[in-house]
Amino acid sequence: MTNIKKISLNLDIDTQLRVLETLMAEDGQTNLSAYIVYLIYQEKKRREGKTDTFGTKRPVGRPRKVEVEVDKNLYPAPYKGGAPYTAETLEQYYEFQKKEQPPLPKPLTNDEIAKYND
Repeated sequence: MTNIKKISLNLDIDTQLRVLETLMAEDGQTNLSAYIVYLIYQEKKRREGKTDTFGTKRPVGRPRKVEVEVDKNLYPAPYKGGAPYTAETLEQYYEFQKKEQPPLPKPLTNDEIAKYND
């Protein structure tokens, strides 16, 4: 003898029942009771599967902010009178101009950078 409890389910016909019928049709199911049990177990598996890459459960709350290392070196502009460029923006400049990028020049000193801020 199985231990089964009979319950009733009230659904809004215009939204909830139509969505349930659509899901059943997509999955090729015809038995409403069996499909609801299937959905319950799918949700249980989904909740148990909430783990990070190491197989541990994710902590509650906002994830920790990952510090990204930023290149703080500034280089002279590749044209006269331009503002200092980072290594990344220099690379993008030469890519946009469709020119081969020469080796990076020496980074600007703090005194040279201060001239641009005045």
